[in-house]
Amino acid sequence: MTTDLSNVVELAVTELIWDQTLYPRQQISEMHVNRIADAIRAGEALPHIVVDGKTKRIVDGTHRWKGWRKIFGDDSKIRCELREYGSDAEMYLAAIELNSAHGLDLSSFERTKCLLRMQELGIERETGLRALRMTEERAERMMSGRTAFRSLPGGGTEPVAIKAAMYSFRGQTLTKKQMAVNNYSGGMKASYYVDLVSGLVEAGICKDAPSELLRRLAKLRDLLNAALPGRRRKAS
Repeated sequence: MTTDLSNVVELAVTELIWDQTLYPRQQISEMHVNRIADAIRAGEALPHIVVDGKTKRIVDGTHRWKGWRKIFGDDSKIRCELREYGSDAEMYLAAIELNSAHGLDLSSFERTKCLLRMQELGIERETGLRALRMTEERAERMMSGRTAFRSLPGGGTEPVAIKAAMYSFRGQTLTKKQMAVNNYSGGMKASYYVDLVSGLVEAGICKDAPSELLRRLAKLRDLLNAALPGRRRKAS
């Protein structure tokens, strides 16, 4: 879409609203914010922030907005392109289109999350797939392998996107603990984290480790002993 310069205005950074229900990503990447801040310091001209003209909600440019505030502070103004949207569904679809076209690529978890959110908003599947630049086959694989369920307060369940580390729980209804782990876990498979901890222990991390790290490793040992009693007896 070509930018209409008549709709480009300067707005106070504190006037803009970051609405997480419209944000297609899992979270803001502070590393990417710092990269953008460095680019601004170097004099790079960044694309305008895309903002809903009625509500001042950010549709695209959250990392740029954060990077700008990091350098110039909350008293500064930033150039924004105001656009008009007929509904939250239309706004969310635009956010996906813009985020999948440039900048950080959307992860598999984020794409699955987008597919579920578009269903909630009543966005047609074909329209959503075009925005995500995905095929129907890939979307089906994600929905079958990257979703589980959570219980609703009034009864019933609803689908949720799960991280790669939680792949073993696909199709299941998650407990509160499993939901918490899904929220804070990274995007790698569980075997990656197991190999990482094993490698650190083999490399000698326990030798000069602080007491807090040793406490956590001891807790991991106890959890494994409780979860794998048969293997522990066989090994001994």
